[in-house]
Amino acid sequence: MASLVTLTEGATYVSIPSAVLIVTLGVLLDTTTLSIKSRYVQECRWNIYLYFR
Repeated sequence: MASLVTLTEGATYVSIPSAVLIVTLGVLLDTTTLSIKSRYVQECRWNIYLYFR
């Protein structure tokens, strides 16, 4: 029984950092995607402005 508890605690300590890592990676990728999209939108707006000026 004690070994089962130790295994469960070990799995918990491993799964929490890995979950945090996955969430952090997801947030970073999402932020990068948003940054690229907003830059693209700004570029399009600038081109439209120059076209109609």
